[in-house]
Amino acid sequence: MERRGGLGLAAWLYTIISLSGVAVCGSAANEQEIRTLASDAADAAAPVKPNFVLFYVDDMGYGDLGCFGAPTTRTPNIDRMASQGARLTQFYTAHSICTPSRAALMTGRLPVRSGMCGNAYGSKDSGQPMVLACDAKYGLPLNETTIAESLRTLGYSTMMVGKWHLGQQVKYQPTRQGFDHYFGLPYSVDMGFAYGNDTQEKDALTKTCHPVPIVQDEKIVEQPANYSTLTQRYAEQAVQYINLAAEAGKPFFLYLAFSHVHVPQ
Repeated sequence: MERRGGLGLAAWLYTIISLSGVAVCGSAANEQEIRTLASDAADAAAPVKPNFVLFYVDDMGYGDLGCFGAPTTRTPNIDRMASQGARLTQFYTAHSICTPSRAALMTGRLPVRSGMCGNAYGSKDSGQPMVLACDAKYGLPLNETTIAESLRTLGYSTMMVGKWHLGQQVKYQPTRQGFDHYFGLPYSVDMGFAYGNDTQEKDALTKTCHPVPIVQDEKIVEQPANYSTLTQRYAEQAVQYINLAAEAGKPFFLYLAFSHVHVPQ
């Protein structure tokens, strides 16, 4: 039903219940009972804050999913989500590579506005698309407002799982950008030695970067990372977080950025 004249919902319901009491019962109900009914109705009508789970899959094209006609890969769970929800057939991203696209996703702004542009290894001078290097000294500016920061002001619990790639130094990591918790890689899977990486001998960056770490909140918990179990551990962390958030009764925002399929492993 439509609100009119700026009347508050509780007052609006009180008016309807009062009129109903007179019309149906023939006499006004006890005022306290009416107020209780109005209060209960208002509580029931209060908007419920939705939970958000955002998947970001490195280098996966829309044609890689069964629901978009992939001929050689099976994605039954994602296909089921598409059949039960909305399947978007047109989408634009602010950039095609790691750091700029993630900066845009987190801030809702073109990456050039946050300074996330430069050459391929972190210089901001050339004006070319930028991917932050494994030893980058800077990251997403802290004066940028991320979606996690915005949701946290609304009472949301927030967690990021997976590839960050918006600054590997602690001061730029997810826990300093609006996320309560973090588990994942600070940059790409091809930026350093790791176990379970079948292509590492071909990756020039493995010779110039430290072994790839797994970071939990702000501490390194594994180095080199073991890629053979990485995706499974991402999933476990995500499920554990969702369950804990549900038990706490708080709305939550989960940003799950898979490190694969970037560079076949």
